[in-house]
Amino acid sequence: MTSEEEPLHWSLFSSDDDDDYANDNGEEESLDRSGDTNTSSVDVLTVSSPSSHSESPTWNSFSEEDDPHFVPLLHTWIWWYHKPNRQSRGPWSENLHRVTMIDDAVTFWHFYHNLKRPSELPVGADYFIFKADLTPKWETPENARGGRVAVSFNRSNVSSQQGVNMSWLKFIIAVLSGQLEFLCSYINGIFVSVRSKGYKVGLWLHSDSNDDDKKQFREVFKILVGKEHPAFYKPHIKVLR
Repeated sequence: MTSEEEPLHWSLFSSDDDDDYANDNGEEESLDRSGDTNTSSVDVLTVSSPSSHSESPTWNSFSEEDDPHFVPLLHTWIWWYHKPNRQSRGPWSENLHRVTMIDDAVTFWHFYHNLKRPSELPVGADYFIFKADLTPKWETPENARGGRVAVSFNRSNVSSQQGVNMSWLKFIIAVLSGQLEFLCSYINGIFVSVRSKGYKVGLWLHSDSNDDDKKQFREVFKILVGKEHPAFYKPHIKVLR
């Protein structure tokens, strides 16, 4: 059995159902261009707060209410967990574990409510939710020429912990519910990373994404996270060198 097929780590499960709600080295390109007003079709994106999602049409079929028909999502996704292991000298993928497959909203909410929030994960850990035919590895063809768009939160206060938890959920909802379908072909997955200095949360972009796509993602990030957390783009090729 490979590391990707290992059973779920029970340590990931949260001790409660409380819904209240990184800096790694490398060059990052700021995506904040205050003078650029080209929002394209991004203006259609509206994300409500989780407390009111059952009343908002933007959440579509992504309601927490159990649907007896289990309406499928537009894409099938895999939730991954990268477990920090400082003792391991093997490849990074040895500590990458598949948590579950997500093909409907009911499955997502079940695991979301029972797994730990990003702020509860140990330093060095990562969550990924990727399209089912892709894996969160820099060197794969779909990822190698792409990169990641992310925002950072420090770990110095409770509001930052709430911020990363909320942003993680907002990105998941926006992507899995189909609100970003006009950009979904360029989205390989969603990620959140926990590091000693802070958190990073955002999207991995496909190798075919271009500068125009990055501009649209910049507007998406402003809507989802706010202007106080500017987005940065980091090409995977700089990590692979």
